[in-house]
Amino acid sequence: MRYIADTEGVKYDEESLNLIARKADGGMRDALSMFDKAVSFCGPDLKYKDVAASLNILDYDTYFDATDTILAGDYGAALVLFDGVLAQGFSGQTFMSGLGSHLRDLLVAKNPKTAELLDVTGPLMDRYKEQAVKCSHEFLFAGIALLTELDAKIRVATNQRLTVELALMKLYNLASSAIATASQTDEAEKKKFDDDIALPPLPSEKPQQSEPEKPTAPPPPKPATPAPKPVPKQPATSISGRSLSDIMTGGAAYSAGGEKNTESEQPATPIDPAAQEKIERHRDKFVEKLTRESPRIGVVYETMEVGGNRVSVRVASRDLSDEVLRRRTETLQLLAAVAGVHGPIELDVVVDETIRPAKPIRLEDKLRHLTEQNPELETLRKALDLEVE
Repeated sequence: MRYIADTEGVKYDEESLNLIARKADGGMRDALSMFDKAVSFCGPDLKYKDVAASLNILDYDTYFDATDTILAGDYGAALVLFDGVLAQGFSGQTFMSGLGSHLRDLLVAKNPKTAELLDVTGPLMDRYKEQAVKCSHEFLFAGIALLTELDAKIRVATNQRLTVELALMKLYNLASSAIATASQTDEAEKKKFDDDIALPPLPSEKPQQSEPEKPTAPPPPKPATPAPKPVPKQPATSISGRSLSDIMTGGAAYSAGGEKNTESEQPATPIDPAAQEKIERHRDKFVEKLTRESPRIGVVYETMEVGGNRVSVRVASRDLSDEVLRRRTETLQLLAAVAGVHGPIELDVVVDETIRPAKPIRLEDKLRHLTEQNPELETLRKALDLEVE
């Protein structure tokens, strides 16, 4: 690209060409297409910031600034920086994936033997080396492992922003722990050094001989006092109360002595005999209201089976089963309110991997559904280097 830019009379800086080369990921045709696009947008003088904006790429400064704020212990500034990234239209997954790659590049730049593996040169390489000195190996290893693990989970996360913000706060804790460990190690080494060079103790002076003390008369004996009478021990009393399980299940009350008071037992809540009829009659209204609040959960209850006061649903994966169980209480409360059921409602969740989701709700589900309908769609996406956001 340098040769082409020099031939065409296009001025550039090293960061601009590095950004295009990294975005092209080794593809010369893609790199030339991006170069033409950047020249059309920025003119014959390519500047790093303008090239990043024309190609819709997060620039290096974003990740350098994020790492600096984390190392400085200012996780609040890191959260504000991430909010600015979202305001530019980038997804949380794009930011977290780029931050993980940035920490990898810092780890590579930290060792002179592996620094040549970086696909950057000139002033940008110096920036990597300068920031790598501030980072400990422990922080970089732990940070890369954390972001790599979360990169797989964020694809199915219901709240990507919260996932990234938690990752930034965990990175702050990792950086703080690494700094504290390093300071403790330095103090231990300094103390060991001081002990090694400590001067030997000075010889003690000869003690002066003191005059022998004169014998003194022994003091008169004190009158004997009567021994105190033993105090009889009082029997120990224990304070007992209701356990957490008793409180939550409406168990029996206990007396102060710890004995169960059977007279104050609360009777179990009776089951509504018309529960099944009420649920079946208001099924559509309940599903409609639940779908407005949570489309992914609402789809599950469209095929629910009702028997007495027990509702049974079938899901296609363990992850969806866990999500349904997490929302169990609020969902059953909504069902009882809509159907007018007075009494407990039980829920059974069955995992059946042979069934398929009724509707694609998440972005990934929609993309998978469209790809299954037309396999050429994935080929087109890769050919045009499109990102799913």
